[in-house]
Amino acid sequence: MSSPTQLTLKRLRDWGYTADVVEQWVSFHGREDGDGPTGVRRDLFGIGDVMACKADEGILLVQCTSANNAGARLKKVQGTKEILAWLRAGGKFEVWGWFKKSGKWNVNRFEVLEDGIDPREVEPARKRNKKSKQPTLFA
Repeated sequence: MSSPTQLTLKRLRDWGYTADVVEQWVSFHGREDGDGPTGVRRDLFGIGDVMACKADEGILLVQCTSANNAGARLKKVQGTKEILAWLRAGGKFEVWGWFKKSGKWNVNRFEVLEDGIDPREVEPARKRNKKSKQPTLFA
């Protein structure tokens, strides 16, 4: 099974974004049983797993999860000082909830807005016309 993070990276890159994981694994020592490493995952600012950017789209921070956990992730970030700082600085924030239907991975995307307590579901992005070429940086 692909992880929600890997699915998110692939989708964003397919849409022409430059994207990478910003979640960290923070390990620590001290397990009493000595059975392998221990640690915790830490999201960027405690809210995001993947950051992406694209010309004319801005910067996007995404919390990736399963569809069943999307509601809990939305509730966790709403009203936090970190999400407000991110949004007020001009960043966009979405929670992506992944699920498998008929053997294919699908995603529900929810955008969190500064002035809205209830996130709104984002329409899926349209696939880019493969015939059109995105201009290069120095074109």
